[in-house]
Amino acid sequence: LPNKSCFSFNALLANLIPLFPETEFALAKEDLMLYADKGQFDQVMINVLKNAVEAMVETKEQRIEVNCYQDEKWQYIHISDHGSGIANTNNLFVPFYTTKQQGSGIGLPLCRQIMFNHNGQFKLNNRKDKAGVEAILSLPRFTNG
Repeated sequence: LPNKSCFSFNALLANLIPLFPETEFALAKEDLMLYADKGQFDQVMINVLKNAVEAMVETKEQRIEVNCYQDEKWQYIHISDHGSGIANTNNLFVPFYTTKQQGSGIGLPLCRQIMFNHNGQFKLNNRKDKAGVEAILSLPRFTNG
């Protein structure tokens, strides 16, 4: 079970960005206070960012955009890349299925499982406006009481 605590999403992101020195990040001005397992959420973010960076290997624009917002019940994190997109969405969450030479096929199923364990959701879609993929992470908004 997740060992949850409150933490700043922007602070978590600030620790991860140096892992991807070749990539430009466009970050949301808004910060979210998340109530989640920080270590597990770290894993999800590293996986999503690593996939985004790998997808952009052959593109000019090495840029990841991160946007956050919340409503009364949910917090949303959108991570968009400028990569090649997803050719076959059917096998995204099939454990051990991979299209990468060095891939293990456990990253995305693990991300989805972690988000599920947080009563959240993990979605991946090809971008509608341009080439690339958008990952959408949703978490229930933490309320006292």
